[in-house]
Amino acid sequence: MLALVHICQDLEPVRRLLLENEPATRAISNIVFGRAGANATWVRVDDRAGPKVVLCRAGWLILFATSRVAARRLLDQIPAWWNMNFCATPSWVYDYVRRKRRVNWVTRCYMYALTHPAKLTVYRGHRVGSLVPEDSLLVARHWPYHDGKGDSTYIKGRIKVGPCCAIRRKGKPVAWALTHGDGSMGFLHVLEPYRGQGLARTIGTVLSQRLLKRGIKPFVHIEKKNRASIRLTKGMGFERIGAFDWFAAQPASPRASRT
Repeated sequence: MLALVHICQDLEPVRRLLLENEPATRAISNIVFGRAGANATWVRVDDRAGPKVVLCRAGWLILFATSRVAARRLLDQIPAWWNMNFCATPSWVYDYVRRKRRVNWVTRCYMYALTHPAKLTVYRGHRVGSLVPEDSLLVARHWPYHDGKGDSTYIKGRIKVGPCCAIRRKGKPVAWALTHGDGSMGFLHVLEPYRGQGLARTIGTVLSQRLLKRGIKPFVHIEKKNRASIRLTKGMGFERIGAFDWFAAQPASPRASRT
């Protein structure tokens, strides 16, 4: 077991820490407090009364810290036989972990956030509806992280939980976007014959507005090499917050086991 404090009831100190460091904490905050569909199975901190590090698990691990020293101390306490699969975690965590463990893969991103609703550049050039569960197979085929071969179960679940957006032509989706379990915007895609018509900007605008109506602050993680999405997101009024990574590190011990 980790020699860390388990927070089971009183999450108020964690809430204060995450609010004080908004908007960089939007993903972990949504997971800790279950605002967008993903719920933490446990939350651990370095200090119950005044935490500087929050580590939680909801399938993946996700970490936020105001003290790198305290965070490294916490990371060093993770059992050697654990798989360390992190999502939406500051890039310096990956840089630290890879010195100690072999990393199977990493996706390096920037986080962009709408820091105030008034900063949203509204563009409503097209009629926007919603996705339905039956659209999940189409979305899965165009989701690059599964190379069109992934299970659409996750996507179907996200469509049901929402919010999501779709622009249709002859009843079929030609552009869409939805959200992940941490509340981040994602899956944005426009079929090739319909590109260059402002559909992506319309989808981004409407999805942001639908999130705001639910009390979820809009943000998105974009791969650093995806310049087109970065230009689009900045044009909508989002600001770059920092660098965040997804990565999977192997156990440091041959006694491999799931976390």
